[in-house]
Amino acid sequence: MVIQAFVFNINVATRTSGGNILDTFFIYFLMVLIEPFLLAAFGTTPGKWLLGLYITDEAGKKTTYSDALSRILTILWRGYGLSIPIYSLVRQWKSYKDCAAGETLDWEVDSIIRLKDEKKWRIASYVTGYLALFAVIILMAGISTMAKNRGDITVAEFSENYNKFEEYYLFNHSKVLNDDGEWVKREQEGNVIYFGGNIEPPAFEYTVENGFMTGVYFSSEMVNSDTWIPSYSDEIVLSILAYVRAQENYSLFKNDEIDLIKRIQQEPFSNFKQTIHGVTITCEYTYSGYTGATSFGFLNPDNEVDTKKFYSIDFKQVI
Repeated sequence: MVIQAFVFNINVATRTSGGNILDTFFIYFLMVLIEPFLLAAFGTTPGKWLLGLYITDEAGKKTTYSDALSRILTILWRGYGLSIPIYSLVRQWKSYKDCAAGETLDWEVDSIIRLKDEKKWRIASYVTGYLALFAVIILMAGISTMAKNRGDITVAEFSENYNKFEEYYLFNHSKVLNDDGEWVKREQEGNVIYFGGNIEPPAFEYTVENGFMTGVYFSSEMVNSDTWIPSYSDEIVLSILAYVRAQENYSLFKNDEIDLIKRIQQEPFSNFKQTIHGVTITCEYTYSGYTGATSFGFLNPDNEVDTKKFYSIDFKQVI
């Protein structure tokens, strides 16, 4: 999970079923890579050590690397069933029944599990270790949602933050920001379906002092347009994430921007003004002659009303 979050910028909370399958086999790969080495070198693993368990050969000596490798491969196949649906449950149930009956399991034919003692602190330490691991995972997931660049940031660093969050939260757009904060076509191999059709994103403009950003804004206006009108809520949300979470006083434990983002996503075309972590965020919509589909982030022209069609949006973030 650390590798996924910090190397590949993957949001572990949104993994697909296919992604989870890949994760399982990658974990198996790590087990095959690491566990035989630990058993051959120390006779135990961290989890086994906490419970006072050691793996030896029949003579009481540390198992060889090849035997330890054979042991873990057999466990994954005969014990876990390689996590193959249904078959995995069958193998685990069969292993449980064999163990309860006192039979030797397939991976224990050439090895012996030795229990050093049954001191109560071992179980307490084991449970504490799991709780600590769970806390680390939660903290790690939170850290992975922070901006890549923080403090006084340049336009290029804002763009890097924006693109990071666009990918992390699975916004499937056809364009990304370059180092100048301008839109460029995303480099992508193969055929990709982008949400939003051919609607162009708004052109961001920036205020800069001494080389560092002090604000970002955009505006758009349409008159008598017969096309669907976007709310640009995706661009607004991503720019808030990229700029607000870049502030020095931003904290994982006080992420006030979440409530605003939920409101933006649930109520497109709603005006708002809010100051978060020193950043004042405002958005004003004005429109007439358009109606419907606001929950989807679009307005469509109302041709039944004989009136001038007008739409404008002004959005800005300043410190």
